[in-house]
Amino acid sequence: MITYFIKLFTLCNFVSFSHGATTAPKRANWFQAPELPSPIDALSLDSQSATLKRFVVDTDPLAVCNDGSPAVYYFSKGDHRLWLVSLEGGGWCWDDSTCSQRYRESPFYMSSRSYSAQVEMTGVFSNDPEKSPMSRATKVFVKYCSSDGYSGDDTRPPPAELADHIAAASSPSSTAPGAANATNQDDDGAAGKWAFRGARIVRAVLDQLNTRHGLGQDPPPGPPGSAQDQQASSGVDVLAETVLVFGGTSAGGRGAMFHLDAARTKLAALPGRVRVLGMLDSPLWVDLQPLYRNLPPLQNQTAWVQRLAQAYDLDVLDPICARDHAPAIWKCMFGQYRIPYLKTRHLLMASSSDWFQLDQLLGRDPTTKNEFEYAAAFSVYTRNLLRELTGPFSSHRTTAYSQACYNHAVSDDPQFYQVETNLGHSEAGALGAFLVATNSFDSQIGTLGGKGTARVGAGGIWDMDDCDGFACGSGCRPALPLWPLAAGIFFYMAWLIVVLRVCFLLSTKPELKPELEPELELKPARP
Repeated sequence: MITYFIKLFTLCNFVSFSHGATTAPKRANWFQAPELPSPIDALSLDSQSATLKRFVVDTDPLAVCNDGSPAVYYFSKGDHRLWLVSLEGGGWCWDDSTCSQRYRESPFYMSSRSYSAQVEMTGVFSNDPEKSPMSRATKVFVKYCSSDGYSGDDTRPPPAELADHIAAASSPSSTAPGAANATNQDDDGAAGKWAFRGARIVRAVLDQLNTRHGLGQDPPPGPPGSAQDQQASSGVDVLAETVLVFGGTSAGGRGAMFHLDAARTKLAALPGRVRVLGMLDSPLWVDLQPLYRNLPPLQNQTAWVQRLAQAYDLDVLDPICARDHAPAIWKCMFGQYRIPYLKTRHLLMASSSDWFQLDQLLGRDPTTKNEFEYAAAFSVYTRNLLRELTGPFSSHRTTAYSQACYNHAVSDDPQFYQVETNLGHSEAGALGAFLVATNSFDSQIGTLGGKGTARVGAGGIWDMDDCDGFACGSGCRPALPLWPLAAGIFFYMAWLIVVLRVCFLLSTKPELKPELEPELELKPARP
């Protein structure tokens, strides 16, 4: 009650003292900073989110987190012929200092000891067919606890054919990023103290999905007399193949980029004839230098992580990419240079105002005129790169989707189906269109609420905001139903009228009428 009267008194004073003011303070004329997009409200959470249960990776005892605890994935059984495997994101570390800080501040990215028995997932994991084309799928969410972008395996020595390139890149005289600051791993202390086995974890998860959950196996027989039982008994496979959408967000998107081709080759040989498609959310790092010199460039970070995590497996780097970019083989872990070598069809989702990259390049949200100009130039660079990756001289295996929004890796978030491009297409619609266009299972996913029509042939730009400036997309904020907005406006106006009325009554002093003096009774004087 006291708080209410304090607020009321403040508002009354504001109304009283602002009387006569005609304009609000203006920003400097030389620049008008755009308003940053606000985060999605909690009311937008999916009412049909998927519940996935925890499984420990036990097929490979060496597939462990940074602290040696076992790797973990979460699983939900759905359509046996439609699978979603998504790798969690969450940055990385590259030396003892950054890894120790990471363990202090975010231990769940380096250890599985605190993982819950189940998780609730939305976005592409949603069970609502109007929100995700993967609503019916068997869903797998791989937890990220290796801090290496799923690239490393420090249990295996580097391949002999890369030995000279590794030595050249580590030399202080090398022009490779981070070479001048290269430190011996034993002296640094991070190697040996932490395990970096992200690549090994991905392989172990795929093996366990096959042996324990039936990925790539013929569908098991159902109840006696059911269509599934008759199909299994007759040996006739109604669906020609199993479709696996293999992807991830942020560091998980980069991890999916590393393992996509190897997964396709490995799973295609299984009896269930698994067809692998990629869904890469925000792996496209661009080769730009930070605006400020004190920020560690992403190029240097990549070279440091590669050396620390022993990320030299040619299945991760791609042998042709390693040959073409040697001795700078770190480029085969960097989106701008790695994506052109992918041989598997994939949907690439990259915001032209990617929050994470701009944070790494600016050290904060854009604030000054120079920072907004840099962010706008970053947007142009990203769009031009997407055109190059999907152009006539590309491999035609990349289908691109790009919002001009200040966000990053939202495919496991409600923004997956809420935020749209200027043309009104969401990431959910882009994924639906991609799956239809690849002739994968158009009979299974429908049109996703009228969106996601097949406009993509062999790669290309499906939809990309082409506006000028930072976070200039008109669909970056989700559209809310009109009735809550109308009700909110009504109640707000009613509250405001009551408050103003109270303020008026409190500020109006009643007129005081002078009291009438009592009339004196005049009596005649006695003689």
